[in-house]
Parts: sequence; structure tokens; C-alpha cells
Amino acid sequence: MKTLTEISPASAVRSAGRSLCAAVVCLASLSVGLNAQTPSATVDSLSVRSGVAFTRTSYDYVPAIMKQGDYKMWWCGGVAGDYILYAESNSVAGPWHSRGGTTPNTKDTALQPTNNHQSFDSAHTCDPSVILWKGKYYLYYGGLPQADDTAYTSLTRFGVAQSDDGATGFTRQNGGAPIVSPIGTPASAAWVSGSTYVRGDQVLYLGKTYVCTVLNTSSTIDPAANTTEWRKQYGAGQPAVVSPGDGWIYMFFTDSTGSGSGVITGAGIYVIRSSDPTFQTNTEELQSTGWVSIGDAGSRSGSYVIRSAFSVDVVYSDVLQNFIIASNQTAGQTNLYFFSDDLLSYEGMLTLSSVSWTEGPGIVRGPEGRALPGDANNLDRIPIDLIFSYQVSGTSGTSGWDLYHVGYDLVATITQTDLNARVGDLFRGWKVQASGLPLTYVTSESTRLQCQSSGAPDLLTNNLYSISSTYFYTIPFGAVLPTGATVWGATARPAAFIMNYDTRLWPVNDGALITANGSSITTVSQATYDAEVIGPALYLTDW
Repeated sequence: MKTLTEISPASAVRSAGRSLCAAVVCLASLSVGLNAQTPSATVDSLSVRSGVAFTRTSYDYVPAIMKQGDYKMWWCGGVAGDYILYAESNSVAGPWHSRGGTTPNTKDTALQPTNNHQSFDSAHTCDPSVILWKGKYYLYYGGLPQADDTAYTSLTRFGVAQSDDGATGFTRQNGGAPIVSPIGTPASAAWVSGSTYVRGDQVLYLGKTYVCTVLNTSSTIDPAANTTEWRKQYGAGQPAVVSPGDGWIYMFFTDSTGSGSGVITGAGIYVIRSSDPTFQTNTEELQSTGWVSIGDAGSRSGSYVIRSAFSVDVVYSDVLQNFIIASNQTAGQTNLYFFSDDLLSYEGMLTLSSVSWTEGPGIVRGPEGRALPGDANNLDRIPIDLIFSYQVSGTSGTSGWDLYHVGYDLVATITQTDLNARVGDLFRGWKVQASGLPLTYVTSESTRLQCQSSGAPDLLTNNLYSISSTYFYTIPFGAVLPTGATVWGATARPAAFIMNYDTRLWPVNDGALITANGSSITTVSQATYDAEVIGPALYLTDW
């Protein structure tokens, strides 16, 4: 939604997204407790790479980008309102094209508004963030209802949709209901000309909620036109989701109605985590005292913000063991904020020079939202490639918003011993290949599963990385998957491989993995199956 204040008349057609950002480019204050510090990395300014990534006649902004073999990108684009669009490329620099196509600057529709006046996303779907979790693609997105919707007030909420292939066929989860809604009490009274209001008062005007931003006022100008005294209430949205490998999915998001958000701007980034991709069970909230169990996302307090900002993206670096928050706050640059792996300690900021952006950045990430590996012989390098919207020269308004790519390498300040200890985590969920050594899949335990054939590992991930034998052996050995390995099956239990050099059962989610390995299922009793220890699960990735 392009409002904390209305930025331009053209923004009226776009109401669901991260477009709060451009209204507050002067906002650069850190959240409570963040002091100036230096992170354990530097920027290699000579590594810069940049160029136009995607262009068309309508507006495009706030992308989510994943490397899964090729590069995959989802973003908010103007169609009939805000749609979530999809394109792919063999290079982050492009050209980007529709799935399976070759024509540059073509796209598919990944998710669109329902046009159902009883749904939270009937008018707009925007702000995608995508991860691959247990073999399924989960797309988190903001939605806005129609102005005359009777089931939901006109505030942004966000939901999640699931797909096997990540490009199309996304199915809304949680019964199509939002998984996170604004925590603040919605306005119930209509604005009255000449009435006195104080800072924080909310009113309804033309179906929208507005918040008073001055100490007191006797307002005679309607809120939609009086941006010095009122801001349009945004709601909860702009999700950025990452799973660093600890069993949790972390959700960073905006909620302009939370008590930790700025009254004048509505700025504030909140964090929750869950082992449930719908965030309806086993959910915890980051509060000032640490992580607190809240059961489900609807039970959060909304009192603690990790940053005073909008429209951020997040990546987890296994090399640094840091969450990195990317935020566009100052024209012509992107700030990177570094936090410890428990998010309880702020560890500093770096600034990347860029072009003049119009919205928040998207970081090129791995399937779980983790940073990509750097140079094969210099794994202390962390590529940070950003794609964001910018104003095409000679244009005005959102119709001139195309997508632009800027990338830099960070160089970690780390000992070789510590780096070697983190290589397994860095390649978790990837295939690695070293000259003269077996094709290897790096498991969820950050260990080597050495494979005698490529059939099964090729179905586990499309990401293959060539590394030196030195780095290969820094990844702890786990097991060997022999061609034709024994597979056990039992009633109400997943089929599971029996590996060489590991006595556990390794469950699989799809029989195609068994077939690809030249194996077949041997049926055993439940008692026999349950007597064994369960090892890491192996998830087929459809595409």
C-alpha cells in the first residue's frame, strides 16, 4: 500500500504492497537498543555488478528471488490491481522470462486476487516472500480486500499459499484466511469535520482507516487530503521469511498498528517464528526479553520491533551465523543490518551504494532463504545480490517502475578453522561435487550423503556446486546411498532408505526418489519399523 502518506495519484491503483517505503525515505533511525557497531564482514567495492533486470509497461516492485538450479523470481506487478508474477533466468542479471520460455521480459501469474468480497485478498495480492520447506514452495504475501468488502476492514493482512512447482498452481493455505492480521483495534468511528483529535486517534473515512499524527487538531480538511495531520493506516504485511536450518521458519513483517510501531510513520519490523508454515501452531514471538511462546500468530503482543523500517528483506548467512536485514531507507543506497543467530544481539551495519530505488529490496537467496555460497575457493565471500524497483529515466509515476539488479560481495572476517567448521551448514540442502570424489548431497544435519548414482540427489535439489577436495572433506561424513539401496515400508509409515554406514531409517516423501535410485520397497511390520531410529528426511523437489 503506498501510504503512510499518499505519494502520487498513480499510487491509488496499488494498495496492498510494500509501497510504504518510498514515503519515508528519510527514516533512518535504529530501533531501541541498536548502537553503532561493526559487523564481522566488509564490502568488496570492486565486486559490484549491476544492470536492468526486468522491464515492461506496467509497474513492478518488491521481488523475492531464489536460486534453485536456475534463478526464480516472484514480484508484485500491475495487472488488474496487484498480482504476484513469476519469471526465471539462468543468471540473476537476466534476461528473465516466463517458465520454460525464452522471450525476455515475459512472465507468468503465480497468484492473483480472489475477487471474492468475503476474502482478505479480494482486490490485491502483493509482497511475496518464498521458501522451499520440506519439498513444497510456500509463498507468503500481503492481501487487501475490496473497498466494499463486508468480511474484512480495508487494512493489509497476509496469508500463505503452497505449490509443488513454485511457478503456478499455488493453493491458499489456512482455509484462505490470513495467517497474520493487524494487531491494533480497528477504527470504529467516522471522521467528523471540525472535531478535535489527538495523536493516535483512528477514524474511518471513505472506507479507509486514518491515524492522527499531530498532538491535537481540529481538522476541517478530510484525512485523505490532509497528510500533515493524518496518515492512512496500512495494517500487517510485507513478510520476509527465512529458515536457517534450526527447525524454525522466521517471519519478519510490518504492522503499522502494533504498539511498537511509530505513531507518525507506522514503521516497525516485528518477528515471529514457527515450525508450522501457516504459523497457526507452535509459534513464538520475539519480545524485548527474548523468545516467548504464543501458540499462534494471532496471540502476539506486537510490542517489540527489531527495526524501525518498512519493506525489508532478510537472508541468513551460515558463514557469519547472522541474520542480515536489507533495508532501503536513504536514496541511492541499501543498508544491511546484522543480527546474531538468535536475533537477540545487533552486530552492526554496512551500506551498499545503488541506484535511486522506489521500493524495498529483494535479496537473491537459496531455497530456505539462506545466503548463497561465494567463490568456490574463497567461501569467506558472501554474495549479496539485490533486485528492486527504480524509476526509469524520462518517466513519472508507478508505470515507470522497472526492476534493477545491484550486487556486491561481502568478505567475512573469519578464521580458516571457523570457516571450515561452517562449510557443511553453508551447503546444507545442496549437491556438491569435487574432482574425483562422489556426487554428494549435504543433509539437514550438514553431513555428506555420498551417492553412487545421480538419480535420487537430482530430485532432492537443482543446486549443484563444485568445491575443492579440501572443502569437501570439511563436511562431516554421514552415510552412503548405494544404487538399489534397501527401502523399508510399513503401514502408516513413510518409506525409508537404509543407508550404508548409518543404521537409521531415512524417510522419503515421494516414491520417485526410490525409483530414481533403482530401489524398491520391502514391507515390514510397524513394530519392526518403529524399533529403528529415524534419520534425516529426504524431500523430493518437484522443480
